[in-house]
Amino acid sequence: MSQFFHERVERGTAAKTVPLPALSPPFAYPDDAARYAHEMIGDRREVEYGGVILQRQDGLFLATLPVQGESRMFQHDRVLSTDADNNFLHPPGYTCYAFYHSHPNNYEEVKRYFPSWSKESVETSMNFFSPPDVIFTVGMRGFARAGYLSGLNGSLIKYVPSGSDAEHALVQAYQRGIIRAKRLIEYVHELSAAGELSVIQTNDMWGWKVGKVGADFSIYVPAAGIDAPSKRVLQPAYSPVFTTLLEAVKFTRLRQYQQPEQQYGYILKYQDKEQYLATEPVVGAPTPFSPEGVFTFNAAGAVVIPRNLDVITQYYCDSLYHDPAQVPAQQAQVYKRFIEPGALAHSLRLALALRFDRPIPPLPLYITVRDGALLTYQPSSTFAEEPYVRLLSVAEGGGLAIKRDLLSGHVTPTAYIRGLAQMGTLQVVYHSDVWGQPGQVKPDWTPYARLRRRALSPSFATAEDAARYVHQKIRRSARTDRIFGGLIFQRLDRRFVATEPLAGRNETFDPSGIIPGERLDLTPAGASVVAFYHAHHAQHSMLSTPDVEQQLYANMFEPHELYAAIQDRDWAAARFLSTPDGALLKYVPSGSDREKKFLARLAPPAANPQNVRHNTLQLKLRTHTLKPTEYVGQVVRTGDLYVIEGSPLWGQPARITPQWKPSPAPVDVQQATVQPALSPVFTQSRDAARYAHTHMGARHKRQFGFILKSVHSDEFVATLPMEGGGLLLDRVFPREHAERNNTLPSGFKLHAVYLGAPATYFATPWEVREVRNLNTLLGFVTPDDFADGLGLVSMVKQQRGAFTGEVPLYLSTNEGALLRYVPVNLWLQLTSGLFRDWGRPLLSEILTGALHVTNYVYQVAASGQLDVLIKSPIWSAPGTVTASWLPYRKPVTMPVAQTRRFALSPVFAHADDAARYVNSSIAHPNALNLVAAILGTSDYNTFVAIEPLTGGEVANAPETLLFTHKHVDGQLHPLPVFAAGYTRKHLVFSRAPSLQASYSRLENNLLNNMFWPVDICYATDLLKTYDSDNSFATIYHSTDDGALLKYTRGTSAATQQLCQPISGSNLTYEGYFAENYQPDRTTRRYEEYVPPTLKPSELLTRVLNSGTLSVVVISPTWPHKGDVAQSLTITGQAQQTPFDWDDASKLQQGAASTLQIPSAPWHDEL
Repeated sequence: MSQFFHERVERGTAAKTVPLPALSPPFAYPDDAARYAHEMIGDRREVEYGGVILQRQDGLFLATLPVQGESRMFQHDRVLSTDADNNFLHPPGYTCYAFYHSHPNNYEEVKRYFPSWSKESVETSMNFFSPPDVIFTVGMRGFARAGYLSGLNGSLIKYVPSGSDAEHALVQAYQRGIIRAKRLIEYVHELSAAGELSVIQTNDMWGWKVGKVGADFSIYVPAAGIDAPSKRVLQPAYSPVFTTLLEAVKFTRLRQYQQPEQQYGYILKYQDKEQYLATEPVVGAPTPFSPEGVFTFNAAGAVVIPRNLDVITQYYCDSLYHDPAQVPAQQAQVYKRFIEPGALAHSLRLALALRFDRPIPPLPLYITVRDGALLTYQPSSTFAEEPYVRLLSVAEGGGLAIKRDLLSGHVTPTAYIRGLAQMGTLQVVYHSDVWGQPGQVKPDWTPYARLRRRALSPSFATAEDAARYVHQKIRRSARTDRIFGGLIFQRLDRRFVATEPLAGRNETFDPSGIIPGERLDLTPAGASVVAFYHAHHAQHSMLSTPDVEQQLYANMFEPHELYAAIQDRDWAAARFLSTPDGALLKYVPSGSDREKKFLARLAPPAANPQNVRHNTLQLKLRTHTLKPTEYVGQVVRTGDLYVIEGSPLWGQPARITPQWKPSPAPVDVQQATVQPALSPVFTQSRDAARYAHTHMGARHKRQFGFILKSVHSDEFVATLPMEGGGLLLDRVFPREHAERNNTLPSGFKLHAVYLGAPATYFATPWEVREVRNLNTLLGFVTPDDFADGLGLVSMVKQQRGAFTGEVPLYLSTNEGALLRYVPVNLWLQLTSGLFRDWGRPLLSEILTGALHVTNYVYQVAASGQLDVLIKSPIWSAPGTVTASWLPYRKPVTMPVAQTRRFALSPVFAHADDAARYVNSSIAHPNALNLVAAILGTSDYNTFVAIEPLTGGEVANAPETLLFTHKHVDGQLHPLPVFAAGYTRKHLVFSRAPSLQASYSRLENNLLNNMFWPVDICYATDLLKTYDSDNSFATIYHSTDDGALLKYTRGTSAATQQLCQPISGSNLTYEGYFAENYQPDRTTRRYEEYVPPTLKPSELLTRVLNSGTLSVVVISPTWPHKGDVAQSLTITGQAQQTPFDWDDASKLQQGAASTLQIPSAPWHDEL
């Protein structure tokens, strides 16, 4: 039954004590507390939620946080205690001001009960008080003064009972029963006449009007709201009460990111105490900084400021979308990442007027920038900004003079900003790419001055695989309040790399901020953009549709996003969307005539192109004259829409056709129709297998896949593990119906097969009661699975164009080992050898106890070559398995290998990215001492890193690659083998924490999060000998708190000055970290003068003076990317707790001035 005609039962049958629910922050006014609860309910519309608005003894208001009703209806005895007479009780210390509750989404139910009502009336009813709601609110007016209703799509209304005779008569009529033939508009009119009915937050159904509902109310017309803003509330509306100005500014900043339109507002302070209020942002006003948009006016036309409050500052955020004709061609991104000149002019005038004769400077302005920056501007007391507010005469064309100069190119945005900074005081409170670090904007300020190259993903064989990589990173992000985006490039080697996901705070991602037009030098060398990827926060569709349609709307490209994709097709041929439900979609514009016609329905109005959602299709979707499913059908008739990663809503990866329906039934695919997802590119087959090995997941069933090799180079990729079912090529690769061979990814051939053992193979202990050495069997592969794997190897060898030679079978055990097996005679093994009859006879011998499992391993090793690549407890030593192998034991003697292959990372396009991979592979805080190496080749400038930790072995390049440590005369070292052309290029150091009792906490922190001079001198100086130079010009350091530092060697004189006091060996029997156990000296014994021990700050100064130190990955110790200034000083004073500008849940008692407290670093890259 609908809440519109349900009887609302609000009383219990006996006294009951109910714990008071959690409370909201305090508010100065009850409507604001109700809005807070309304936003907490949000989209939860399956049942009713409710609570109460309480007034504290100090006069402030708080909302109980929403509590879910036990059924469709919410009963307020879930949040309020009752006495023996079943009367509600005010919670101790509070007075109940109002009740609030929500309505669920039950369109179909209401429509069935009121069949004569129009669609618009039914939708309005779900946002209006039902007769039972009215009966309850009026009946409780002696206990609580008002009732609030949280409706759908943002609607929040309020009713204050009057106690009038008309209201009494209305309640009596409702109690007699509901009249089905009565129109909804009559319900609204009679309630608005009986008491005070007002709209606190509006939407289409209320005609986008706020305030008291009068006799002029009418049921909405869908098209009437097309030019309305995305949000409108009854003003004045205020934030919670804050105890610092910083928290009030933070509130305005986070609120403004929630809407795409231009916004403004004010911050007020109580005259007699340190408490602050921010007004709710005014969204999309035609004139920014208009006081009538916020405050009321008296009869004399003067602004009325609430009693005991003063306006102390203004705030502003520019629109996310712009009219291209109103943006200068030069430095467009800089212009859009400041304040619109007209808005600035209005603000400057109001900065004087809103002083209200107080003897204070002009009011400051806080500017929230769409790229994340927060600025503050203090106008001059002499109004030096007059040139920025000067209006042109009619003869000159009218308008703002400075804007004309900007649009014509006579003044650049940089010059405009520099000029303003010299007139007043412009400061960066929170950093961004455009604005740089916090501090005052100086006359020589330059945009993007500290912007560095974007971090890039590993290399992939296809753009889709690069998109899958970033999509998975976005899905793993814990910050659902942010959206992410980036670019996908194709390099000259025809491989694809993606910029790591950049975080944004708006509803969608602006691709122009990834590599700005002003910094095209940051484009990866030789690469071209092929795609743009992003996530989004879809705005809510207005009407209540079936669940699947609502889901589809939120998980599909919005019309304005498709419009941008088609417009940008010459720049980025494809666009990927990472959807909230986990799907990855791809849209490829066709350029067809049909698409051009379709484009007209996606386009914003010509008169207001910044209103991107005011397009034909968006209006139809909003009013539900077009269902999202039908919208998808229109899209796929004009361009190509693909599901790259599936979800329950979108189904399995495929091209979407006009016949597609959401939430398709799952099917067991026996013949692949699209190419499989592939791993990053590796230089070694075993590394691709290791990648698959680490992606086996929970191992519910056996898994398999393939390693493919490039036909042109030593490059390898792995298909992702396929779980369960038969081991068939058709399940992974497409094949034409009449063809014998499968279609493989372009440029690749099959090279190897891998098989993953399940976590549980045998159903009951009874099956294995006779097995001798069961643990080894469970930590290996059973004969029948082994035979299936070899059968798949045989199928691979029969494919047309297959590589000649052996096809390895990689075995991933469920206890962590990775093995590699190559049979001597595959055909013999499968027909009459060890694995005849698909391994069943061999399995039978094991299960009956006739064959010891260790002997089974010996037989496998004797029938070919079985190697341990990654060790485990059972497979305890890497290398070839021989007749001396025993489980859980290392061989007494191991033959000295002549060569050695290291476990290597995927291929990267830059050394910084390979170093970032090493840094991310190290657990922080650090627990290990290690030195990893980065290898590179001049062919296409690609890099790989030696894995810092593999199978329990820690990378130590001085001992295993450079052979300078743990050296014994006459002992031969295995020669490292890398892919053709790769040589060592860089080192990456990481040290376990070292705490010195004589150092302060700050000094110890610096010691563990900086380069040690001994490491720098070893790598950049000590490796130079009289007959060769094996030194490194650039090295990296992974700090204890997660930063990645980069050091580039300076001049010879500077290096000598740093390294002269440091002694070390380039050939020693000692281990590297045993010799270099102190930051500025080795184990050398001083015969005479022992230099004093330098403090970490002094060591850092020497490092900074010897070369270039830069931050690649930030951390609390190193919060800003880019080069570290040589003038950096670290003092012994305790650091202030950084102010977190992005987490609304954190309330911090900060300094009064925004420049007196540091900002917490914001990790913009995942």
